[in-house]
Amino acid sequence: EWGGLAVDRRLQGQKLGSKLVAATEVHLRDAWGCSEAQLELLAPVEWRHDHKERLRAWYVDRLGYRLRVPDDFDASSSRVVAGTYLDGEESGKFRLLSDSYFTVYRRE
Repeated sequence: EWGGLAVDRRLQGQKLGSKLVAATEVHLRDAWGCSEAQLELLAPVEWRHDHKERLRAWYVDRLGYRLRVPDDFDASSSRVVAGTYLDGEESGKFRLLSDSYFTVYRRE
């Protein structure tokens, strides 16, 4: 599992994120025999988060990932309610402030 990939805004547009994902996929295939990679996106339900929409488009249009269940957003997503601690701990640091969709994208 790998989370939190980010490229400094000043360096974006140079395909660094795509290269990092590609290198990770090669490592997963060669070192672990994985035939499928998965990306996940947590985005608000009630409002549009422009960066999350950019990520969604990047996953699908640039990287070639598809919804876990092709053409079925609902079956590929789980709704996570506001107040949920993402690390599963009541005392955790990561608590959702709004209802969100947790959506899974995959690529072979």
